[in-house]
Amino acid sequence: MISSLYIDNFKALNNFTINLRPLTILRYNSETDEYEKFPRLNLSASFIKTVDEEKEGSKFPALASIRGFMKNSDSFELLSPEKMGRSSRGEPDGIGVGGEKIAAFVHGLNRKQKAGLNRSLRKYAEFLSGADTKKDRLGWVEMKVSELFEENKTDIKAMHSSAGILRIAGISALAQAGKNTGITLLDEIEDGIHPGLAATLVSDLKDMAESGGRQILVTTHSTVLLDYFPETDIIFIWRDKSGRVHNSELFANEEIKASLEYMYPGEIWLNMKEEEIIKKLREGR
Repeated sequence: MISSLYIDNFKALNNFTINLRPLTILRYNSETDEYEKFPRLNLSASFIKTVDEEKEGSKFPALASIRGFMKNSDSFELLSPEKMGRSSRGEPDGIGVGGEKIAAFVHGLNRKQKAGLNRSLRKYAEFLSGADTKKDRLGWVEMKVSELFEENKTDIKAMHSSAGILRIAGISALAQAGKNTGITLLDEIEDGIHPGLAATLVSDLKDMAESGGRQILVTTHSTVLLDYFPETDIIFIWRDKSGRVHNSELFANEEIKASLEYMYPGEIWLNMKEEEIIKKLREGR
C-alpha cells in the first residue's frame, strides 16, 4: 500500500505530500482540476520499468515491490457508457481505462467470479439477474445485461443499457479482477449512478479495499457520497492564491469535526463555504 506520496515540480504540485489510506476519497475545491493537478501513476514513464522482478528482486527488493505494485495498478479516469457498450476481444486483466474492455474481461471470468459479479449487480437492483457475454467467430465479445420482472426476462445489449447500469457493472467487475496488490483510481465515481444507490456503492468500495487487498483512490464531486464514507478517509485538496496545491483531512480541524455531531459529511460541505473550510484547515495545521 502507498501510505504517503510526495510530488514536486509537477504542474501546480510543488513540495506536495499526501497521506493515503486503504480507501481514500479526494474532494477538490472549485479551482482545482483533478485531471490537471493530480498525476497519473504511469509505470511506462518511470525507470522502475527496467527492474526485472525475477532476476533483480533479491538485489533490489524495494524497487521490485514497487514495480509489482505499479504493474497491478489501474486508472479508470472516467468510465464511459459509450466505450463500455462496445464489443471487445482478447484476454484483458481489467476492464480498460474507460471500460472499453469490459465485455472481453467479463467473458474471461470463471464461474465463481461471474457468480460474484451477478450477486453484486443484484445488490443494486433486484431486477438485474446478471451479466452475460457472447463471442462471435472472429473473437469479438458482446456483453448483455439481463433484467427479470416476475417471470419476464429481457436481455439488453450493453450498447443499449443505461449509463448507471454499465458503470455499476464495471465497478462490480473490478471486484472480480483477482488482483491482491496495486491501487485502483476511480474518477468521479458518482457519474451516472442514482444517488439512492450511494450506500451500496460505498459499501462495495469498502469491501474491495478491506478484503480485496487493493488500495482504492476515489475522486468525487458528490456530497451524497461523502455522507457514506468514513470521515477520516476524506481528503480535501485546494489551491491557494499563488496557485500552489494543498491538502488536508477534511475533518482534521476540530471545529469542522464537531459538526459531525449533528450533520453528515456532505451536509457540512453544503453548509460551509469553501473559503471558510480552507481557512479553518489552514488554522488547524
